[in-house]
Parts: sequence; structure tokens; C-alpha cells
Amino acid sequence: MRIAKINAIPVSISVRLPGLLHGPTERIETKADEHVIVKIYSDDGLVGLGESQPIRTGMRMERSARAIVELINRVAPLLVGVDPFEIRPLFRKMDKVVSGCAWAKAGLDIALFDLMGKASKKPISALLGGSFRQNLPVEFPLTERRGDPQKIGEEASRATRLGYTFLELKAGTDPVSDVERVRAVREAIGNNPRLKVDINEGYKNASVAITTIKKMERFDVDFVEQPLAGSDIRGMAKVAEAVDVKIVADETAATLPALVENIIRRKSADAVHIKVCKGGIVDTMRMITVAEAAGIIPIVGAAYSFGVGIAAVHQVAATIAELQRPDHYGRPFYVDDILSSPIKEENGYVTISQKPGLGIDLDQQKLEALRAK
Repeated sequence: MRIAKINAIPVSISVRLPGLLHGPTERIETKADEHVIVKIYSDDGLVGLGESQPIRTGMRMERSARAIVELINRVAPLLVGVDPFEIRPLFRKMDKVVSGCAWAKAGLDIALFDLMGKASKKPISALLGGSFRQNLPVEFPLTERRGDPQKIGEEASRATRLGYTFLELKAGTDPVSDVERVRAVREAIGNNPRLKVDINEGYKNASVAITTIKKMERFDVDFVEQPLAGSDIRGMAKVAEAVDVKIVADETAATLPALVENIIRRKSADAVHIKVCKGGIVDTMRMITVAEAAGIIPIVGAAYSFGVGIAAVHQVAATIAELQRPDHYGRPFYVDDILSSPIKEENGYVTISQKPGLGIDLDQQKLEALRAK
């Protein structure tokens, strides 16, 4: 089997904020996100699917869907005629022509794995060493980030009644109100659902973070994510040492070298949020292996991916033996998707596909309808 051609298709889908507080109603944002769907065709008729996401703070060649399409078209000739199972040599060839751009190249990585799975007639999880689970718990993201404590508590209570046992509260706007909203959530949901607080680099220094997190600990918070700026490694280390709750690094450890230097050597976190869209499946698996060897908890997730990217996260998450914390890998952040069978959550869980590759198919009509102009 050889790679015959590669297509990169920009797709635009409007953002949706779930708003469980209001039942079936939703708040639809006016903006849309543009991602790139990658198709890698083999010479024997198979098609591997991948997804690339732009990142505003990344390299110029991955800051927009159009830029990612241009990059993929630039490196595509290097892949044509090559065995897709030679994934690491393929990336070595691409890196010599275009250095970096891990977010953009992630779509190629995912598509190659999908192609390999389809050729082998096995799910990607089997290619990665095997699956420990067929059902995956989903973390529910509470959307009332700046809402009053009562409303955020009501939203948490409704999520719990729907079967979610892992909740995430977005914070970082104001330390005092953050603690009040954590209190309101815990009082609303009782002792059982596990609660993570994502501060999104929101606190200005380690002293503020330590004081605030210690107040949150009274309400049985098990993880706090990225309390300080990703560049403040020393501050993160001070926080991790001073508090009892587990500290999760996200922006602090976007790459394997950053994981080793910033987290492991400098002891700045207890867990790391590893996102498949940041570098693809190969890089994700390397980071998981290194993190686990160092005693760092891997939390595998997505960054508001469309369905193709979410399916890739499912396959990787299936391979983690001790899944201590899930991510929001099924929550529909968009008003539509391009999968023929959209990913569904039931009682706080999603089912991991056991079909070959990613186990998904595209809805071609939707793909064309949502193609970015």
C-alpha cells in the first residue's frame, strides 16, 4: 500500500455554548471556528481521516485554516508514493522541509493512523498496544464561568443528574468569586462527583494561587489546572509544593521537551494535560510514556476539536491503564459536525469505536456544506 494523494479541506462550524442551566436551550455564538480536515488516499482505495486546528500563538504556518492548508499542500509531495506505515520516517522528511508546526502536522499524523488501522482492519488503539476500556467517562465543563454561585451550582446539579461524575469548573477571573463558585458547586452536587478547577493561567502570582487553592481544598477539589502563566515555571513549582490538591500543567508542557524540563525536572505539576491536536498520536504516546515513567498523571484530551479529532482522542485514551481523570471528549461545542454518526454521550460516558482506524465516517454532504469559503 502506498499513499496516492492528500487533500486538506478547511471546514467552518459555529461555536455553541451548551448552557445546561436552561434545559434544551443553547447560547449560539456568532463566531465560527475553522479547522482543516485531512484526507490521505491510498493506492488501493482506502482513505485516512485527520484533523488540524489552528493556534493563534503558534508559528505563522499554523495560525489559520488557510495557512494549514498551504503547509499540508507544501509537504504532501513528500508523502506521495510512500508506505503510510513508515510514519516516523515520513515526519522526519517533513521536518527537514518545514520545522515545527506540530498543530498543523497533527492532522497528517491522525490520518496516517486512520489509514493504517483501516489497512490492518483494527482500531487505532490496537495499533498502540491495546485498549483497557470500551466506554470512556466524560468530564462535563460547567459553562457559567462568570455566573453567580447559585446559577453555577444549579448547572452542576443538573449535570450530575444527567449522569456526569466528573465536572470541570472554569475559573481565574477573580480569586474571591472563584472560591464562592467552587463552594456553590460542591454544595449543589454533594460528595460523589469529582471536581477539577481550570484556572487558565488566571492568577497573577504564586502567593495568590496558593492562598486561593487552599481555600478551594475545603470543598474536595481533586485537580487544579494551570493556575499561573505557562511561562512561570518557578511559580508553578511553588504552588505544587504548597498545596495538597493535584496541580495540572497545560500550557506549561505543550511538548515533550517542555514536559521533561518544566514538569519533571522542576517539579512544577502532578499531572499534565496532553492534547492530541498539539502534535498528533505519535507525540501524544511519547508524552504519556514519559509522564507515567516519571510518576506524572497523564490527562489526555482535546482542544475543542471537531468529531475527527475527538475520535482520535478516544483511541488514545483507551490505551491508558489507569485513567485518573478524563477530559471533555464528547461534549458538542459546535452547532454541527461532519461525521455521519455524530459522537454521543449517554449517562456521562461515550463508547469508544471498535471499528478499524478511527472508527468514523464523514458525512460528505455536510463536509461540502460546511467547507470554509
